[in-house]
Amino acid sequence: MALRKRGRPALPATAKRSRNFTFRGTADLHEKLRLAAAQTGGTVSDEIVRRLVASLDSSSDEGSERLLSEPAADALSRVIAFAMSHAAQHAAFATTFSLDGVKDWASNPTAYDQAVRAAQRVLEHYRPPGKVLKLNLPGGDDQLATAYSEAGVGFANSFLEEAETGRSRISGGAKRAQYLHKLTAPLRHPQPSEPPKRGEKK
Repeated sequence: MALRKRGRPALPATAKRSRNFTFRGTADLHEKLRLAAAQTGGTVSDEIVRRLVASLDSSSDEGSERLLSEPAADALSRVIAFAMSHAAQHAAFATTFSLDGVKDWASNPTAYDQAVRAAQRVLEHYRPPGKVLKLNLPGGDDQLATAYSEAGVGFANSFLEEAETGRSRISGGAKRAQYLHKLTAPLRHPQPSEPPKRGEKK
C-alpha cells in the first residue's frame, strides 16, 4: 500500500503561481488591501490576485466598458451601489444578527426593500428639474409615441430577460446577455415548488 505524501495536494498547472510580480504602491493602498484580505481570510497577495483577475474578466465582457464610458450612468450606478449596500447590510444585520445574514442580504426581503428605497432616493435626488414632456412624434403616430413613453420599462424588461435567460433577442447582444446572466447569478432565487394536484402523490 502506497503511503500518501504529506502536505498540501498538488495544484493544477493553471493554478500554480510560478511568476513573481513586483510593483510599488502607497502605504494607504497596502492598508486597504490588508483590510480587504482580512475580511476574506486571505493574504494581501491573494487579495491582489483576486482583484486583478476580477478586473480583467469584467473588462472583457461586452457592456461593462460601455457603461463605464458613459459618465452619468457610471456615476449614478456607483452612488446607488454604495447606498444600496450600506442600507441593505444594516437591515440584514438588524433582522438576522449574523455576518452570514449580512453577506446574503439579497435573499432577505426586508434588507432588499431597504436597498430598493436607497436606490430610489439616489435617483430622485439627481432627477433634473423641469416637466416630463409627452412625446409627440412626427406623423401623429400615437402607438409609437406610447411605445417611446414606456421605453424605460421596455429596455429594463429586455435586459432583465437577458439576465434571466442568458439569451438576447437583439442581433449582436449575445455576449451582453451572457455577461448579465453570469453577473446576476447570485440574485436569482429558486422557484418554489408547486403543490401537488388532487390525486397526485407527493
